[in-house]
Amino acid sequence: MDKFRLKLDHIGLITSDLTQVADFYENILGFKSEPVIEPEDRPQKMQYFQKDGYVLEFIQPFRELAPQETGMKHIAFTCILLDEAFAEIKAKGYKMLMEEPLRFEDRRFFFFYGVNSTLIEFMEFD
Repeated sequence: MDKFRLKLDHIGLITSDLTQVADFYENILGFKSEPVIEPEDRPQKMQYFQKDGYVLEFIQPFRELAPQETGMKHIAFTCILLDEAFAEIKAKGYKMLMEEPLRFEDRRFFFFYGVNSTLIEFMEFD
């Protein structure tokens, strides 16, 4: 996997209230927030928080959540040679969540379940 030059990009978490998240991460923990994003193709809004080179992505679905539905969603890595990484991971038998990498704005990405069913995202920027 070294040939793909993996680098931790962000950790995605699910929340039921982005306003509470912003208050806590900005005012208590000192993270800087980016503007809220509302993708047209998904029923959710998202917001990124950064501190010391670390990025947390919080996702708030547009529906009520049970407490057990909140918390960590995925770990995301940037990589090079995305199509090759996709093929190699699929060939090793890991469960892919899509048939091929998808595009969103300036990046392509795919999700798969790693060991212990941890949801992992690989992405490659243009």
